[in-house]
Amino acid sequence: SEYSSTCSYWRFLLVTLIVEMHTIGEYHILVDKFDSYLWKKLTEVFFQNSEGNMYHGLVCRLFFFAIRSNNEKVQKQIFIHSKFLDKAINFYWINPKASYCGSVLKCCNIVRL
Repeated sequence: SEYSSTCSYWRFLLVTLIVEMHTIGEYHILVDKFDSYLWKKLTEVFFQNSEGNMYHGLVCRLFFFAIRSNNEKVQKQIFIHSKFLDKAINFYWINPKASYCGSVLKCCNIVRL
């Protein structure tokens, strides 16, 4: 299916990006390069699959890196353009027992802290 191949491709890219971020120790440099299209796509795929999996954890880590980068442009892309938190809260209220709700709560805590 289209979703399966897209999700696999995004997983590969995410794992690669995270490894690179940790390798160079300057995660904010790569996160600064993300554009609003990428954040929209990450958000879309995050909520397409309600099963908790490695992808949700990786998105949480990228979300953490983006918030910690303290880059206003990147944060606008997450909060305004992709509406990640709006969607996260809505999905949590619709189905609070879905397996990805732990990742949703983790992202909300990242913003809070």
